Amino acid sequence: MNEIKSKLTGGSSFAELAQEYSQDQFSAKNGGRLDRVSRGQNDPAFDNVLFTLKEGEISEPVRTQFGFHLIKLDKIFPGKAKPFEEVKQRLSQELKHQKAERIFYEGQTKLENLTYQHQDSLEPAAEALGEQIKTSPLFTRAGGAQQFRNPDLLGEAFSEEVLFESLNSNLIKLSEDHLIVIRLKQHIPAKQKSFEEVKSLAESQLKQERAQQRVVELAQQQLQQLNKGESPESIVSSDKAITWNNPGYIGRDVKYDVKQPEQNTPSNKISAEVRRALFSMKKPASEKPMLHTMTAANGDNIIIVFRGVRENPEKEDQSVQDAVQKQLTQAISQTDTASVIEYMRTHSDVDINAQNQEDDL
Repeated sequence: MNEIKSKLTGGSSFAELAQEYSQDQFSAKNGGRLDRVSRGQNDPAFDNVLFTLKEGEISEPVRTQFGFHLIKLDKIFPGKAKPFEEVKQRLSQELKHQKAERIFYEGQTKLENLTYQHQDSLEPAAEALGEQIKTSPLFTRAGGAQQFRNPDLLGEAFSEEVLFESLNSNLIKLSEDHLIVIRLKQHIPAKQKSFEEVKSLAESQLKQERAQQRVVELAQQQLQQLNKGESPESIVSSDKAITWNNPGYIGRDVKYDVKQPEQNTPSNKISAEVRRALFSMKKPASEKPMLHTMTAANGDNIIIVFRGVRENPEKEDQSVQDAVQKQLTQAISQTDTASVIEYMRTHSDVDINAQNQEDDL
């Protein structure tokens, strides 16, 4: 990079050197020229140097997460003040937001101070803030509904101070604009449930397990029939509990599915999990279809009959292909740069001042 910088200061053309040396193929074709940029569009390290340059000035080598750069500033386009009417609404919203933040912070400070000063009651804080004390439903250590699933809230609720000493909790941040302090009203110690309490739950669970087992057994029977050469249509006709969907050719995305007008079930009804499973299967090596069985998230057992693969007749437009190509090129460039840096690290003697390093942190 320093050698290239020397050539530039010696009068060589930036565009010609960019075409010769730059690993960014897209800007290199254009002589290294980038579009007009504003602060914040690039890596912070890049911006920090770019916005200190004068017109026509060339930077020292700059390191960013994408590699090393030499920056030449061609032209500065100064900002201009917008008419008040154009920015009035935005300024109004910003001022309202600032005011709301100030009110929220003041309320947070009052809540935290008053619940700490009066650790045996929430009433002083509620009165000062004009809020009502609310009572939650009972919830367990595993959590309850809505905010009572929050791990920070559960940790405070079952802490020694709240559960055994009946003190107010610390301030709990549920979100950026939702704070809460809790205290114990009622605690029911854990106990083993009676048989009558768990009877219906146990019965339901057993029925679900037996039903799931039956579904798996039925799927295995169907798989054996398919392996013997029976058609899916004939298997479906023999059992009302089985449904058959013949979507034809489907793509990785719904938009590439080939619609089958003769089928009652449209191809876009294929679930995402089935689509992923299908595209993870090996291509059939012969005319005999590949078979795969899986259990869906809802408990259904599914058999995939995979007959063949063909090239997608619907191609992405050129702009999409160009964008993907650019991403791939940038990724390869970054990988190459990382390899060079790693090589330099392993073949260089570097002394690190531990004290300075710690101070920098």
